[in-house]
Amino acid sequence: IKKIIGLFDGRQFGDPTFFNDDIFALLVLNQAGYGTNDEMIKQTAAFIISKQLSDGSWSGVDLTAAAIQALMPFPAAANLIAKAKNFLANAQKTDGGFGDTYATSWVMQAISAMGENAGSWQKNNNTPESYLALSQGADGGLEKNSSLEVNRIWSTSYAIPAVSAKPWLNILNSFN
Repeated sequence: IKKIIGLFDGRQFGDPTFFNDDIFALLVLNQAGYGTNDEMIKQTAAFIISKQLSDGSWSGVDLTAAAIQALMPFPAAANLIAKAKNFLANAQKTDGGFGDTYATSWVMQAISAMGENAGSWQKNNNTPESYLALSQGADGGLEKNSSLEVNRIWSTSYAIPAVSAKPWLNILNSFN
């Protein structure tokens, strides 16, 4: 936590040209005893909020899903999360997925964070989970057509909490 906090510049964490580092810092700090009233957390949330695009996204499906999860503890972000939800709904493909197994897993976690069931998100009767299932190999791993084992490991590790309906704020342990 000290290393993360050391990257705070009074407005945001890490590189000011990126906001993904701020999203991930906020996810961790929310579990590390920092609350929505801590000035560092408020500033970071405001920085993330300022980066939302007019279409409701944060530069793509996976970062939008991550931003939703990071901002869930902030009641003032409800309208922004609703815009992001609309973006994600419009980004869902006819196969039920959101472009690839990684993004689909992140979106499923965001859906869970919003208190919804990913099974209710359907396009052409296809759900995000059915999309992931089509990528699953006989050995249980995703990305069955990938020759790179590391891709299979990462995509499978993303899918496990997604299909278990566990967003990051439910997975990460709380600590002081």
